[in-house]
Amino acid sequence: MKNNRKKEEKPINNFFIFTLWLSVIVLSSLTIFILEIGKKNLIQSSFLVLKDIKIYGNSIVSNSEISELVGLGIGNDYLYSFMPHIIEKRIKSRSNYVKDAKVKKDLLKSQLIITINEREPVAIISKSMDANIFKVVDIDGYILNELTDKDVALSSYRKLPFIFEDNYKSVDCESLDNNCYISSVSGNLGLKVLSEIKNQGSEFLASLIYIDTRNSDDIILHLLGGTNIRISCDRIKEGLFDVKSLMSSYEFRNINSKIKYIDARFPKAIYCG
Repeated sequence: MKNNRKKEEKPINNFFIFTLWLSVIVLSSLTIFILEIGKKNLIQSSFLVLKDIKIYGNSIVSNSEISELVGLGIGNDYLYSFMPHIIEKRIKSRSNYVKDAKVKKDLLKSQLIITINEREPVAIISKSMDANIFKVVDIDGYILNELTDKDVALSSYRKLPFIFEDNYKSVDCESLDNNCYISSVSGNLGLKVLSEIKNQGSEFLASLIYIDTRNSDDIILHLLGGTNIRISCDRIKEGLFDVKSLMSSYEFRNINSKIKYIDARFPKAIYCG
């Protein structure tokens, strides 16, 4: 007769199960310990120490100034200890001349790469040449600096034209922030005129001393040598184009030294005297 009885299965030894689980626990703990030690050594490794800061796009704010704004020590701080967006905010909040900053980490070279977009000073806004306060602004009217000494303003920003405004408000330098723009109508009108002069590439920009926009119907551009250009707010582009065309003509070049004013406020006519 065939034996149809199934062989009885041997029960698994409890000691074997206990030994197996103990081995798993020991191996897991050992693996975690090794990983933590490796992680700690990697984090503290000189490979992740900041070794260099590369800066691009700046011409007004120096590399040393930007490195100081970053607030990190080369050879001391680790690349994992900061976030790029925090460094970007730190740079922008500490310098009025920095419009935007992009920060990237280069882990292979252990360095920071910073790209700067600066605000360019284009004019000095004041009540007059003899005012007590002078505001240095960019083309958007953002206040970059405020000076109380005319000689300092002239020496530090000697190539910038003045814009005279009638509604002047003093600004505390320490309170300047990303929302600090000039608010006067005449000041913004002067920047609009200056922007159009730049757009047209007018030759007289280099000799422009001041723009007086206190009377919007009689805007005066005073040039080095004493010549005054007069335009109106309702035809800024057209008036400046007429002046540019006149000043580039052969006839004007021959009598340039005798011209005291160029009046381009009216359409289809330009007056000189």
